[in-house]
Amino acid sequence: MSVGSRPSGQCCAPLSIPYLGPGWGRKALEVMKSDPRVAEAVKGVDLRLLIRIRETPPGRYHYLYAHFDGTGLADGRMGHDGDDILATLPEPTFTIEGPYDVFASVQRGELTERKAILSGRLHIKGSRLLALRYMGALETVTEVLGEIPCQT
Repeated sequence: MSVGSRPSGQCCAPLSIPYLGPGWGRKALEVMKSDPRVAEAVKGVDLRLLIRIRETPPGRYHYLYAHFDGTGLADGRMGHDGDDILATLPEPTFTIEGPYDVFASVQRGELTERKAILSGRLHIKGSRLLALRYMGALETVTEVLGEIPCQT
């Protein structure tokens, strides 16, 4: 199932947790570590990914850092601008940046990262070639994260 084929509204179940909030972050790290689809998608891939989210609602994370070491998630962090955590982490392979509303559309399955990048709604810093090379793995991770019931 691709990101865009997820049933509409699946993300936004009643009484769900806020997207990019602390509860969502804990669940996201848990499923990235334990879901076999993620392990299969990143098999043999050494990737350090930084997602930077602008214009987030209050209390929501501003970034997500994930290091996949070829077998699964080796390190995952989420945080807020100015918390100094990013300065302690290895340089990302590439960074994807954009506004909250675009990432929320991706989370709801209304848009894929690929379409958002190609349309200029999300921006890549670093190797665009590597970002496109690993897009399938990224879309699998997003599909898994899209199954977390959340309020966007």
